[in-house]
Amino acid sequence: MIKIVFFAPYPDILPVIEQVFRERPESEAIRYEVIQDYYNNILEQVEADVVIARGFTAHTLKRRNIPCAELKSTGYDVMKAVNECMQKGNIERIAMVGAFNMVYGAEQMCHLYPNLGLGCYAEDDETKLEMAVHQALKDGNQAVVGGYSTVQIAERLGGAGRHDPFRNRGGKPCHFRGHSSGPSHPV
Repeated sequence: MIKIVFFAPYPDILPVIEQVFRERPESEAIRYEVIQDYYNNILEQVEADVVIARGFTAHTLKRRNIPCAELKSTGYDVMKAVNECMQKGNIERIAMVGAFNMVYGAEQMCHLYPNLGLGCYAEDDETKLEMAVHQALKDGNQAVVGGYSTVQIAERLGGAGRHDPFRNRGGKPCHFRGHSSGPSHPV
């Protein structure tokens, strides 16, 4: 029997992940656990043959030599989030904040948006995420693009609305929470 642990990147996808596992023809040979991924997960007690995760969780698991299949973010995911931010108002500065493995290279998109200030706040330590979001907002960014935890932190700190473009996979509408100071998006 193979044990798989899947860290769900946001709450809305939990039922979808569970359905996929249940409908697999080899589901009898798989034991699975779906865990809601959140800021600063406790990962010491993860026991599995394979773990599926993204962002800081994937980075931390790999650092601890725990087998991990990483869900990658793509340039398309980031571009989609940036475009959705720009459609929400007069946005001149957007910060891309998150795990190094999720936002690395995002600053290369500057040439695609010549009239937009794009800043990249990449971290390799999840305990520094809140400081990175705080700095991005302090630097005058009107929107934040990042993962679920990044968006939650930015909302708590009073930043602009957010959205997670990864939620849009599968044709579902993107999650966006407006805020009077403008939009922000999680990746």
